[in-house]
Amino acid sequence: STREIETSLVQEAKKYKTAEEFLENNKPFYSRVAKAPGLKISQIEASINPILRNWKNAPDVITVDSIDSLPDHLQDYIMKSEGEGEIEGIFDPETKGVYLIAGNISSKQRALEVLLHESFGHYGLRGLMGENIKPLLNIVWREKNAEARTIAKRYGLDVTAEGTKGYAARQQAAEEVLARMA
Repeated sequence: STREIETSLVQEAKKYKTAEEFLENNKPFYSRVAKAPGLKISQIEASINPILRNWKNAPDVITVDSIDSLPDHLQDYIMKSEGEGEIEGIFDPETKGVYLIAGNISSKQRALEVLLHESFGHYGLRGLMGENIKPLLNIVWREKNAEARTIAKRYGLDVTAEGTKGYAARQQAAEEVLARMA
């Protein structure tokens, strides 16, 4: 019930003292796709700029040619997750920015879809929930377990790991389930 979810959220939120503590345990989130011919930065920007111009409270959106143009910490994360050729977009919780990778996005329509997924699904969700996101993700993991495990497998997340590593992997898979619903 809604009341049980609210109670669970409040109990979980009490475990974290600051937003920094929450973000410290969270990783970037990204959209993957099979490799296809990509667009140029100018094509992506022409497609998304009309939306961004009128969007209040939009995240910073940066379009890059390739993963090699991303900040080092995001490149390292992507290399570890073995998703280099597939990632179209990534939300960076550290900077709260959304990056679109033009070389991996096959159409202007897909660029809009990735922008909306990363912006509403990750940036918006975190902005709305703040530190209270973890208990919600625990509920999503429990209630949408099969879907979350499928995502975890595709993203190479070790949800069976012990301790904080497994917990973080389960949280990431659950957030991706929510982001896809957004």
